Amino acid sequence: MVDKETGFRVIGNDVRHLFNIRTMKKTIVTFILGLIVAGCNKPGPVELQRDDADALLEVIRIAPADSNLAPSRVDSMVTLPEDQAKFAGQLQIAHVTFDAGQSGYGFIAFTRVLFEDRSLPVHSMLGRIIGYHGIDLGVVTLNGALVARRLHRIIGRLGRPDTIAGVEYSGDITMTHQAKTLYTWRATPDSIGPIATSIETPDGIVVESPRGGTIIRRDRDLPISWRGEGRIFIVISRFEAGRTRPLFMVRVRDDRHRAILPSKVVLRLLPPGTYVFTFVRANRRETDGVAGFTGAILVQAASVYNSYVELR
Repeated sequence: MVDKETGFRVIGNDVRHLFNIRTMKKTIVTFILGLIVAGCNKPGPVELQRDDADALLEVIRIAPADSNLAPSRVDSMVTLPEDQAKFAGQLQIAHVTFDAGQSGYGFIAFTRVLFEDRSLPVHSMLGRIIGYHGIDLGVVTLNGALVARRLHRIIGRLGRPDTIAGVEYSGDITMTHQAKTLYTWRATPDSIGPIATSIETPDGIVVESPRGGTIIRRDRDLPISWRGEGRIFIVISRFEAGRTRPLFMVRVRDDRHRAILPSKVVLRLLPPGTYVFTFVRANRRETDGVAGFTGAILVQAASVYNSYVELR
């Protein structure tokens, strides 16, 4: 079914929308951006130019996971609820930028390795599994450097305290991380057999619109633009009490570095508040090639840029 007003093609039960935005001849659209900063009341205008060619976007509503696994912050690890449910093993690298405008800006790069024993759930609540035991992999290295062994902490829900269940591995690699570089994890655990897995980091990503601190009108189309080589996707999450809740994924089907997100598709569906636009460029691979380990494994290297914005 095609919406005559917007040209969106609706697939399934209002879960996925494909839409083709036809633009007119090149015009310059001035989009007034406000900065949500303490003590700064002057919005900064930004000029964006539309392309003649069509920009094809795919918008997917993100469903909550059936089980409540040990959660990762979507705006840093980029592990969506379905990933947390599907993959018992995860080997990840992420270079993450946090942009809240003048309220704060910074970046970090890190690695995380977690293999869960899905036969050992920690506890359940109302029929939902709350986390699994993290498997001890012995000594883990990334390109020869030791990755720290840490307690696997499962965040409490509905008043429950945090739970420690086994181990995981993580480390700060901000000083050594490089784009377009091959990284290899190695481990020789007795429990599941040796691990030797590699992946190349993608090109970096810089978001030009919406930048952190922007005030976005929910009744207006939103120009989005970025720099860097390779295709991206965007996760739109609600940000409350220091936690993110993913709501929509926007896939960009070409490498044009700009598009228009129509307000009718996403923005008007969201209540006013603080949100995170997480731009992601990722190399990822699924495998089950570790002897002695039962379960799917996600191997991922991502470049991530988070813009914290205010929807009004």
